[in-house]
Amino acid sequence: MATLQVSNTQVSALDALWALFKSQPKAVRKAFVKRLKSEETSEELKEDVVKHIKAVRSGKEKTYSFDSLEDAKKWLDE
Repeated sequence: MATLQVSNTQVSALDALWALFKSQPKAVRKAFVKRLKSEETSEELKEDVVKHIKAVRSGKEKTYSFDSLEDAKKWLDE
């Protein structure tokens, strides 16, 4: 178990969350980080798709088709 020393009596929500996170077993922390990363990637991809659809509808971009989601991700990263 991790012990945290705090110099003041006020603890921010971020510090409390960090203490909770650090107190978890390594497997739980790894699973949490993996899920967090996948959600961030999914949200970024969704935002990029929405931007592209709006650009296509307004005539600013051409339409494209991809064989897989991975191909689409590669195209977005270019």
